[in-house]
Amino acid sequence: MSVERPSQPLRDELPEAGPSGSMSFPANDLTPNAYPVAKVLVIDDDPRISTLIAFSLARQGFSVSTAENGRTGLSLFESQRPDLVITDILMPDMEGIETILALKAGATPPKVIAISGGGRRAGRDFLSWARHLGADEVLPKPFRMSALVAMAHSLLGQTPAEGAAWLPAPAHAHG
Repeated sequence: MSVERPSQPLRDELPEAGPSGSMSFPANDLTPNAYPVAKVLVIDDDPRISTLIAFSLARQGFSVSTAENGRTGLSLFESQRPDLVITDILMPDMEGIETILALKAGATPPKVIAISGGGRRAGRDFLSWARHLGADEVLPKPFRMSALVAMAHSLLGQTPAEGAAWLPAPAHAHG
């Protein structure tokens, strides 16, 4: 099955942001139901990045919500119980390390991918800290969207659905 890129511009497909800056992206209707739709929460203070990640994951069959900081993300986590959380590390209000610790302290913690463009600052390697404190995978910014999608599928024990989107299929999953 082949799927062509939609002719409509991306802006016509994006949902409106909620009052707290959160958005919800339903799973792509073209995705075969080989497995239940996984729920993903993306937490990033840069709306361009969170929207791009959410849109890419939704096109691959995930149901995605976004939050602009860890505090809002934890609130959405409690109400939605996603299977996977993708969180930035350096954010205002509540940063990613604190968010990861709170997520992993729960009775049924989600899988977590930590992302950061902060790299090493003043001798601090934020992604190493994130992995040590509970992140299942880490990914430095900038990254290829196909690498993030492959990581998400791998952590959730899934294989990418053929033809689920126009994004190229990853060569292999990280794990």
